[in-house]
Amino acid sequence: MPDNWEKHYVYDGAIHLRTYTKSYGLPGIRIGYFLDPYGKMRNVKMPWSIGAIGKAFIEKILQDDRQFLKESMPKIWEEKKFVSKIPGVKTAANFCTVKVKNKDKLLTELMRNNMMV
Repeated sequence: MPDNWEKHYVYDGAIHLRTYTKSYGLPGIRIGYFLDPYGKMRNVKMPWSIGAIGKAFIEKILQDDRQFLKESMPKIWEEKKFVSKIPGVKTAANFCTVKVKNKDKLLTELMRNNMMV
């Protein structure tokens, strides 16, 4: 965040929340932050704590300077264009769900192409 983040990111009475789970494709690792210039959340305890994997992940993010996202997001959006051409698939996220007839055949084909689901 720039030193003057409040001029760019804060709206009157708002708290800024950010999570890394979806951006980095890591469901289950609950890492993020919130900026609370008004002290509204001062007495609220977070419902979970950060584990060792989450701690290592956030340390890597801080060292990475968003390089992973800069490289991966254009690839994700390019693939999203391709996937959106499949009939019945519409998504605003960086993932989609598709109903398949033969999941074993699909999984075998994906693994053969070094893809995990």
